[in-house]
Amino acid sequence: MLVIGICDINPSHRGIIKNLIEAVFFDQSEISVSEYDKAEKLIQAIGMGNLSFDLVILDVASCGGLSIPEYFKNGDIHTDVIVYSDTPAFVFDGYRYGLFDYVLKQPSLENLQESLTRYIAEKLNCMTEYLSVRTNGCMQNIRLDKVTYFESRGRKIAAVSMEEKFEFYQKMDELLAVLPIGSFVRCHQSYTVNIKAIYSYSSSSIVLKNGQSIPVSRKYYQDLKMIFEPSNLSEKQSIIT
Repeated sequence: MLVIGICDINPSHRGIIKNLIEAVFFDQSEISVSEYDKAEKLIQAIGMGNLSFDLVILDVASCGGLSIPEYFKNGDIHTDVIVYSDTPAFVFDGYRYGLFDYVLKQPSLENLQESLTRYIAEKLNCMTEYLSVRTNGCMQNIRLDKVTYFESRGRKIAAVSMEEKFEFYQKMDELLAVLPIGSFVRCHQSYTVNIKAIYSYSSSSIVLKNGQSIPVSRKYYQDLKMIFEPSNLSEKQSIIT
């Protein structure tokens, strides 16, 4: 599921943009759209761990200028931002924050529709990998970039993300055989973690970027070290006693 945020002080504008998003993404991806009238509210939702956005559409004039993309950049949060504005006043500042697009409102929102269509072509269709599993009697495509970790629970495996959880019947070894190489690492008999979700690690635990701890067993610790020793990721003392 693609999670999209709209930040605009005007509820009428938010409604129009939400309808446009639903029309553009109708046959492309399942979406969840959240609306905010202040930048602070959107940032608070992320900071509390309630949401992780794929895309934010921002009215730069009514929602704190470029405070949202600045928050993303400073926090190393990989969320695409489309800014729309009455004027091009912030367009050059936008390059500093790596905006996906800067759209002028006038003469209409056709520019925003074109930007969303380009987002689908460049981001969604080209970069997303899925895992197809059977759950609740039907096939379900799980976006792997949204999965924080997989947990073995008896005969089932749970795919856990910040937004939802899927359970399906499979063995962990079978799952690892079909996951993209270099995207996930097994750290325990019962856990396989998305590498991009890891904040720090030790010989007994992984701390995820959302603050959650995942156990590390002695058997798989060397696998973690092989991945992260060349990087700048800091190794910390275990927070599990």
